[in-house]
Amino acid sequence: MKYLDFAKYYDVTKQAKEYSKEYDMYEKVFICVDTWDFWIVRIQKDYNKAYEVEVGKWLMEREKIAKPNKRFQLEESRLKIVFEHDTEAGFENWDNEDYDNLEDVVEDLDDGFGIGEII
Repeated sequence: MKYLDFAKYYDVTKQAKEYSKEYDMYEKVFICVDTWDFWIVRIQKDYNKAYEVEVGKWLMEREKIAKPNKRFQLEESRLKIVFEHDTEAGFENWDNEDYDNLEDVVEDLDDGFGIGEII
């Protein structure tokens, strides 16, 4: 059993799309573990920050989801908890930003820690 590292984003696109077809509208989905929260990031192609169609833009939506408690560890088998909250809340956002390409979005998330993979 491997827990997700603190302050590192993981690409969970495959798991999100397996969990719910509602994630099919997103090109990428990432999760990051923080002290009191989980961050889920959803990326859509050809939308800007105002949710208008703009070909070539990449919209990053970020939502903060509270942990049940500070010691709660996230592992692959528990990803469902984050996906459940995200879909039941109607894909709410804490913030969003648009980018000119997907590489810039990933680099912004990476922030020097790298993007983890769940195998």
